[in-house]
Amino acid sequence: MKKVSLFILISVQIIYSQVEYDPTLIRGATACANCHPAAVAQWEGTAHFKVFSGSESEPAMHRRPETKKILKKLGMKSAKRGVCVDCHFTTQHLAGKKRPRAISGPSCESCHGASGNWIEIHGVYGNDASGGKATMETEIASHKVDRLKNADDNGMIRTSNVYEIAKNCYKCHTVPNEELVNVGGHNAGSEINFSEWLNNDIKHNFLYSNGTENRGAPRDFDIPKRQNKNKVIGLLVDLEYGLRGYAKASSDGAYSSAMQTRIETAIGNLKNYDSAGVHSTYISDAIAITQGIKISIGSVNSLNETADGVKKIAQNLSLN
Repeated sequence: MKKVSLFILISVQIIYSQVEYDPTLIRGATACANCHPAAVAQWEGTAHFKVFSGSESEPAMHRRPETKKILKKLGMKSAKRGVCVDCHFTTQHLAGKKRPRAISGPSCESCHGASGNWIEIHGVYGNDASGGKATMETEIASHKVDRLKNADDNGMIRTSNVYEIAKNCYKCHTVPNEELVNVGGHNAGSEINFSEWLNNDIKHNFLYSNGTENRGAPRDFDIPKRQNKNKVIGLLVDLEYGLRGYAKASSDGAYSSAMQTRIETAIGNLKNYDSAGVHSTYISDAIAITQGIKISIGSVNSLNETADGVKKIAQNLSLN
């Protein structure tokens, strides 16, 4: 086998990766823990953390027998390089190093964006009205608006942007990789109840309680309404990524079959979901654009165009 230059190898990995962050901008969970120790402690009790570190009951993912079987089928030697890294690890590329390395399981920046350009921005509250150092409670309103916009513009994904948070779950948990499923024997995605996931071990709303309480929702949100919104956006993103996943299929098999089932199930869940009138327009709009869609190998453009339409609906709901 001919050697491939590191530049080409990294470029190919980025093109086909589900990961959308820049490893050179990853600072790692330890950087987040400086100001958010309770949230990071919560993460350390989750499967996302244990996939890298392992636990008393289960070894780390890269040491599991089933992982080794998949690697062998794919002709790969390490789960810490290549396709496994995309979803199972957070990777960091330090200056002067040849390649990114796995530093943890999916972590803070897997959901909230690589923080290199915003970590020093998002929690600096400026001066208060008296000219002294402001806190979260005394920050001038205009400064808060500018601060958060600056952080957003530099890649921070806040919890208010439900679509982007949901997307970061589904882009991995739908397992949109045909070779990984058909050749490697990896499972073809998992059932996701996005709203329930956010209210279980992933929940880490400590910001407004100074680390003392893991709240149902941050500060002034209407919790039932927020959960309903999360549920609907989850259903929409599930449909979007089912469509995008099937568009990648090149042949009939376990992968295409699973993606077709995912699409049909997502449409059925949207039809069956009773939102008590809340968000019903978004649901009906999504169902409407899937009418008559042809789920077949090679229908790449139509599937992705439909997915784009569903994405727009989910984004609009996320911002309202």
